[in-house]
Amino acid sequence: MNHKKHNPDDRKERDETEEGRLEMLEQRILDLEADLEYKNQQLQKLQARDLDFREEAAAPSPPQAPKIEQRTYPRHLIDWRVAVVNENDADRKTYHGRACNISLGGVSILCEHNIFFAESVILLLSMPSRSPGSRPRIIEVTSQTLHTVLVLNQPQFRIGFRFLKFKRDGKRRLEEYLTQAPQFTSLSVRDI
Repeated sequence: MNHKKHNPDDRKERDETEEGRLEMLEQRILDLEADLEYKNQQLQKLQARDLDFREEAAAPSPPQAPKIEQRTYPRHLIDWRVAVVNENDADRKTYHGRACNISLGGVSILCEHNIFFAESVILLLSMPSRSPGSRPRIIEVTSQTLHTVLVLNQPQFRIGFRFLKFKRDGKRRLEEYLTQAPQFTSLSVRDI
């Protein structure tokens, strides 16, 4: 048999190499354990935050106050005759309806026609007299169409107008009338 002789220096070198590998493996294990500990801490934080979100979502929210419209002028319920005159039309087409609420800033009317004008129009508002037997006063005001909406269960459209310019003393007369009329506030009405 042929026996190979081992050199003691070779064995020492092998031992040092194995010892180096073991140290590297031990260090790698320590690094992995530290990384695992860090990730466990992050996971616990995320789970705690998730639990907070779940509790918050499950908790009944406090009742919120209804949104109150921010308007420059108070609105007043009315039932006035109104005519909408499109002066930009060659025929000066006129539409008739009823004004249902009004302020110094604009009016909401009900009309059988779905009208919306890009240009300004003339509104003729028939303001009733407060004196018995007196005739209504006509207030003429240049206005801008804001919106038109079909009224449910009725063959009418609700049309909102913003007042741009009153003719003569129309604004003063309207203001005098409205200071004596009751105001109204409604969260469901979208008109002026």
